[in-house]
Amino acid sequence: MLLACVSVAEAEMVERPGRWIGRVNERERLFSWPGSGFALRFQGRRLELRLQTDGENSLVAQIDGERRRIDLAPGARSYTLFDGAAGRHDVRLFKRTEGDVGQVGFLGAETDGHFLPAQAPERRVLVIGDSISAGYGIEGAGPDCPFSPGTQDQTQTYAALAAARLEAETTTLAASGRGLVRNYSGARTGTMLALMDRALPGEARPTAPAPGPFDLVLVHLGTNDFSGEDKPEGFEKAYVELLQTLRQRYPEAPIYALLGPMLGPEPFTEASRAIEGAVASRRGAGDEAVRFLAFPPPPSSFGCDWHPGLAANREMADRLVARLKADLGW
Repeated sequence: MLLACVSVAEAEMVERPGRWIGRVNERERLFSWPGSGFALRFQGRRLELRLQTDGENSLVAQIDGERRRIDLAPGARSYTLFDGAAGRHDVRLFKRTEGDVGQVGFLGAETDGHFLPAQAPERRVLVIGDSISAGYGIEGAGPDCPFSPGTQDQTQTYAALAAARLEAETTTLAASGRGLVRNYSGARTGTMLALMDRALPGEARPTAPAPGPFDLVLVHLGTNDFSGEDKPEGFEKAYVELLQTLRQRYPEAPIYALLGPMLGPEPFTEASRAIEGAVASRRGAGDEAVRFLAFPPPPSSFGCDWHPGLAANREMADRLVARLKADLGW
């Protein structure tokens, strides 16, 4: 009996992760933006999480570098993330789905061993975008399938793939259908300018900018603005102002204005001209760390609703990484 009592290990529990990933509401322990999540490091044999969700959300868990999908059940549930060999283990969880699908709450974590400080990324990348950056339909069978949470995955987007190859981690502020001055629906309210300063996209009002510093900023907006029949009024001026705001917030970060590959030839040319004009304006004002990069249409593969599929996103990542290495020496 004495031997049995001595063999019982003492579990350690925490109410917060080792560190947060992306933009989150730390006070409420909630995350909703695509690609947001948390990291843990522990010494032990087992890790169990307690999470809560209000939508059809799923996560990607990277456990010691091995990738695993976790589909969350509604409400508060426990999930066994690891049950294996004793040792030091690194765990990162990323939200596959975007904010409109719902939010996820971190209720706690428990291990049979003990928790350690979580490892920080080598670089941090801020991404401001729309459905392309959110991973809309990326796992879909083709352009005819409609949106579903199950086919969305931010971790397989061009930005996430490029960041992983550059030992970086993304803070992704992206929402489907949103533009810079005009959304896909035609509405000029509720654009990314209105959402990007919210810890959760569903919050009633902006709280503060995404906390830096960042080593790189990617802006991938314009597809929804130029999807309508008429040109979006005030787009170039708003783009210049956005670039200026980002420079004020993140003075050391190179900024890349991205476009493509979903627009048709004519709107793509018009959008390119406007974005290149905004970049030229900022460079003329002395900000030479602002650049333009296009992903020419059409995508090489399609996910749902004509969005770039997995292969297309890999090619976009290749193009982005090559440019960053050439420009920045990364």
